[in-house]
Amino acid sequence: MKPANHDKRCVIEARCLGRPPIVASDESAITAWCFYGATKKMQRLLESSLGTVERRLGRETIRHKNAIERNEISTERL
Repeated sequence: MKPANHDKRCVIEARCLGRPPIVASDESAITAWCFYGATKKMQRLLESSLGTVERRLGRETIRHKNAIERNEISTERL
């Protein structure tokens, strides 16, 4: 029996304090590509998840930077 094209798999799990675990996985024929794909997915998931928390807590985000330049929000908060 011949192996499939995507016979390697990498699964990464991140556990942030006070948050549910986040899992990212990728499949490929080459182990290094699996690892690279899974790490890129995990990076996007963490940036998205933790960015949402920062916006809820009222900390500075990239989106506020443009509003400051247009004087739409007070600089006292920063």
